[in-house]
Amino acid sequence: HFIAEKKPMTRTITLPDVGNEPLIDWGNRQRDSFGKITHTIRAFRESKMGDAFFPLIAGRPIQTSGHIFQSANPANPAEIIGRMHMADDTTVDEAVSSVLKSDTIRGWAQMSLSRRAPYLRAVARELRKHRALLIALIMLEVGKSAPRADAEVCEAIDFLEHYAAYAEFLETIGDAMLFSPKGEENRILWKPSGGAMPILASIQPWNFPVAISVGPAAAALVTGHAVLYKPAEQSSVIGFFLTRMFYEAGIPPELFHFLPGTGETVGRALVAHPRVNAVAFTGSQVVRREIETSIRQWNENEWGLYAEGYAQKKGVALESGGKNAIIVFPDANLDRVIEDVSDSAFAFQGQMCSACSRLIVVCEAKTGGEKTYDEIVARLKERMESFSIGSPEDPKHQIGPLIDEAAMHKVNACMERAAREGTVLARGVPVPQNGGYYVSPMLVGDLSPQSETAQEEIFGPVLSVFKAKTYEEARRIANGTNFALTGGVHARNPEKIAQVMHDMDVGAFYANKRTIGAMVGRQPFGGFRESGNGTKAGGWTYLLPFLKEVSVSRNTMECGIPLG
Repeated sequence: HFIAEKKPMTRTITLPDVGNEPLIDWGNRQRDSFGKITHTIRAFRESKMGDAFFPLIAGRPIQTSGHIFQSANPANPAEIIGRMHMADDTTVDEAVSSVLKSDTIRGWAQMSLSRRAPYLRAVARELRKHRALLIALIMLEVGKSAPRADAEVCEAIDFLEHYAAYAEFLETIGDAMLFSPKGEENRILWKPSGGAMPILASIQPWNFPVAISVGPAAAALVTGHAVLYKPAEQSSVIGFFLTRMFYEAGIPPELFHFLPGTGETVGRALVAHPRVNAVAFTGSQVVRREIETSIRQWNENEWGLYAEGYAQKKGVALESGGKNAIIVFPDANLDRVIEDVSDSAFAFQGQMCSACSRLIVVCEAKTGGEKTYDEIVARLKERMESFSIGSPEDPKHQIGPLIDEAAMHKVNACMERAAREGTVLARGVPVPQNGGYYVSPMLVGDLSPQSETAQEEIFGPVLSVFKAKTYEEARRIANGTNFALTGGVHARNPEKIAQVMHDMDVGAFYANKRTIGAMVGRQPFGGFRESGNGTKAGGWTYLLPFLKEVSVSRNTMECGIPLG
């Protein structure tokens, strides 16, 4: 029984070579750069501040019967950034009808990935051109500092450039991985997950109003979908200008629609609409569960009642929060620990799903862990008391405002609960009394790992610190929530780092680094359990849920004579 040995087939596949958009060098050019941003803010105040903005359907402003939302500067709520006329159920129907009536969507859906990729690069160029305006809007409407706003704009550009390259890469690797013997051609055809008339609802948050809005929209467009974009109410002015930039870059207006509104009205209408067959969402776990339930019930109970052409619904990217932990061993570099933990917990006032919310110090007696714990608490207290709190328009402030009054009341209530459940170890400096939505950061200890403070996402500058007698206890505390987004370890011993890496149940793990600031193409971002459905933003696999993979095989030996 002789079996001839087959030589392995070799092919050369070129991987995408895409870098990251360079950040502004705030160290060497801070005065010039900040001066340009300040000038842009001043120009916006003089020309656009308080203007009325409307939903955009196929590029046209639409008068609605919905209420008017006054988007305010969280550092100065008396300053109205814009008056947004909110969409309603009727506006959603109009947007869907606009897509269906146009021939554009059919042609777009039938294009190859590589033909759509240049459109994303054109949007990236448009964002570069308006970089200062986007930074200024992020500072004014959501209260983010200039350096962090710039990093967000760069992340949005990275999403566009990387997803364009990944789309081209998928076409290359799909065909290259298949064997085509003589007389046969085998290839992969990538189709939009939404079928012949693919329409995606993109419902996105206020805390990264440019980056998280651009990412799913870019993925949807390059995979052949039309996009119905609903930003959070608090960042709807940013969403308006962002939509205009998509149009100016050459995205066909019939494929991109701006639908500002509440989640209760517009969000639910988008998810429930029978012609919307894909949903991308980032926000709270409560809303994410509601979307998942709505999709499941529609597919099970309603989809079969519709005629041909209605695709099943799919949650292509559903991301929610985190209750992220960093484990610290006594051998860690404490200078690095204080820097990374402080930044991870308190940057942007803790209003990030990746923010460090729990610090777990391994306090084994033989390693001097108690002393490490005491030193970390003392140094964090010193750091927190040095924070300057105020408007992000002044670069001296490290802590800015929360997004709105409701968030301020919620975080203050969480802090009061934390003080009851544990011991307040440190507070930051008093907040300015100028009407802004400010809270002072809090460090709290002596909490039960099962307490509400230790289990629920706060979305504010509250850091809980725990003593763990052993690593096993630290591991149990770290994994002892419903979330699984980010986590990290600080240690010098490579074996300890490797052990925590394998034990910690998270979607993004960091060793001797901060747990925030994932970069596109470097650290694909997304979590599991209550944190998300496993999609990894910024990685090439992010495009896969937006697509259907079809294998195509053709007999190349067949001959025939065309008739007619």
